[in-house]
Amino acid sequence: MLPAYGTACSPWDSIPQTPWYSGYCDTSAGKDYCTKEDGWCDDAWCYVEKACPTWTATSVFADVQGAPADLGYSYETCGAMNCYTDSDAAGCPYDAYGHCPDPCECKFKSGLPSEFWDGGQYEALPMISQYGVDCLAWDSLPGTPWYSGSCDVSAGKDYCTRADSWCNAQWCYVDKACPTWVATSVFADVAGAPDTLGYSYEKCGATNCYTNSDAPGCPYDPDGTCCQCMYQSGLPAAFWDSGAHKDLSMISHYGVTCAAWDSIPGTPWYGGYCDTTAGKDYCTTADGWCNDPWCYVDKDRCNSWVATSVFADVAAAPDNMGYSYHHCNSPNCYTDSSTTGCPHDPRGDCDMVSCSTVKEAYKAGECCGNPTKKIGHIGM
Repeated sequence: MLPAYGTACSPWDSIPQTPWYSGYCDTSAGKDYCTKEDGWCDDAWCYVEKACPTWTATSVFADVQGAPADLGYSYETCGAMNCYTDSDAAGCPYDAYGHCPDPCECKFKSGLPSEFWDGGQYEALPMISQYGVDCLAWDSLPGTPWYSGSCDVSAGKDYCTRADSWCNAQWCYVDKACPTWVATSVFADVAGAPDTLGYSYEKCGATNCYTNSDAPGCPYDPDGTCCQCMYQSGLPAAFWDSGAHKDLSMISHYGVTCAAWDSIPGTPWYGGYCDTTAGKDYCTTADGWCNDPWCYVDKDRCNSWVATSVFADVAAAPDNMGYSYHHCNSPNCYTDSSTTGCPHDPRGDCDMVSCSTVKEAYKAGECCGNPTKKIGHIGM
């Protein structure tokens, strides 16, 4: 195979009689292409020019004087991941053919092995034999290890808060090879529980707010009911009285419900940033946020909360005051105008043309007296 080695996209190292096969990639010698250590063996690659952005130098012919110094290969050219150089890279092991079992599949579906919990502090719990075997919000269920001490709503726990939202998130036990595996300590007092026992929230479509309650997506709010607009009876005067915006006509209701507040005269950002009479155009990337709805929300209950600086000059304004566009069904084009969906134009206003533009096109197209004449698209 040596004359053809690397000349076209192929999983060369999984083929007998190629340089790395016998020493590294021989499955009959126990190599497993589904592991991080050996997964590169089954990945396609070919030799490429050094100018290729994904070129990597090879050492396979280092003992041959005539081998060029710039000989190198690329997995990416062949649509694969370079798991040879870095087996811990995202996407490794690369399983292009779907031959490998999913390491993130929920384990123990026939029941949690008794040696994991028998003899431990939770052995008498009624749900212990099924705990973590499939995607479920296990910790919200009575009769599971963390319920009584950490997740009992009758004891004042609130699943809408950052501290407690993990209780209502789905998870299951997964193989340690799963990229989102996290070690568990729940059976640390049981000698028969394996050190590799761990769980994943992400496998079940949830966010891991247990490990880090401030992670993006926390607090976990699966049905979107936790995040609500605050101050619906009016923005407390203490937040704005004595500040730079105290005399604005709309300040007492600014941000109290979902509305495009910054497009309204008499609000803090209108005069300096969003005044259309001063040339601002809500159909542009730079100004589009002005016409997007938002409201103030509770940081502890809303995972799309963003801090505000509008009342930074008022000592009584809370440090955790913030807003959400997402709660009002809008992308946050204020923080990042390159966000998908920006500029936000749900009504299609930016696709319309002004009457003056139509009039100009009518004249330019010599439509007067020619009502059936067709002209090109009217520019905006």
